[in-house]
Amino acid sequence: MADAHVAALFDVYAPSFDDSLRGFLAYRAPERLMDAVRVALEGRRDLDVLDLGCGTGLAGPLLRPLARRLEGIDLSTGMLDKARDRGVYDTLRAGEITAELASATARHDLIVAVDVLVYFGALERLFEQVVPRLAPRGLFAFTVEKGTEPGYRLQPSARYVHHLDYLRGCARGAGLRPVLEQEATLRRQAGQPVTGHVVVLTAA
Repeated sequence: MADAHVAALFDVYAPSFDDSLRGFLAYRAPERLMDAVRVALEGRRDLDVLDLGCGTGLAGPLLRPLARRLEGIDLSTGMLDKARDRGVYDTLRAGEITAELASATARHDLIVAVDVLVYFGALERLFEQVVPRLAPRGLFAFTVEKGTEPGYRLQPSARYVHHLDYLRGCARGAGLRPVLEQEATLRRQAGQPVTGHVVVLTAA
């Protein structure tokens, strides 16, 4: 989808977004990701953290205790308004995340993408753009929905699923290595659990 269409769609969805995700869809991706991140960090805190596709900031309160500085990026200004209301982000800006990563100069101890890569098919470019933005010992943590066929596939839900082998290949190609890989139930769809991968990477 064009960036403007995605932004407009989520601007409309923003007022009911949290209630729909947390209630009807039993969305728990932020908690699953943070469980993995805490293990991978091995007690490290006081981090510079970047939340890619932060949406309404559901991950923000979970990230804040780890962060010296917490930044968020999202296409939708409506979603960013909701994130701003939480009062946990130091900086929030509107933009497409691959473009923002490509033009940025700052480096981060932790970059997260919670329920964001489901809107991307190919991930090679994104992974490559994350690497220069990682500080030494920096971590890139994300969730995807689990694919059972090679590569990635677009689903009727208009979300992509990704095979773990594809993710590993993207990581190797970008110079990243796995720190932690887990399967977890991220949410529900049509009453059924949606299984995903929770992955934490670092520079090789």
